[in-house]
Amino acid sequence: MGIGGYYLVTTYLTTCGTEHAGLDAPVILNGLSIAAAVGPVITPVIGWQGHHLAERNQ
Repeated sequence: MGIGGYYLVTTYLTTCGTEHAGLDAPVILNGLSIAAAVGPVITPVIGWQGHHLAERNQ
């Protein structure tokens, strides 16, 4: 999905969250910032776990 997908998702979530869900924009942006910070940390962990589960099932 890359960087372009990230911008599409953040723009969509910010717009829908403020217009349809009635949330404040700073609340949504804080959540998106937390998700952006956690993503690069958790991705290798999930990859490592999947690798080991696949080895065990073979």
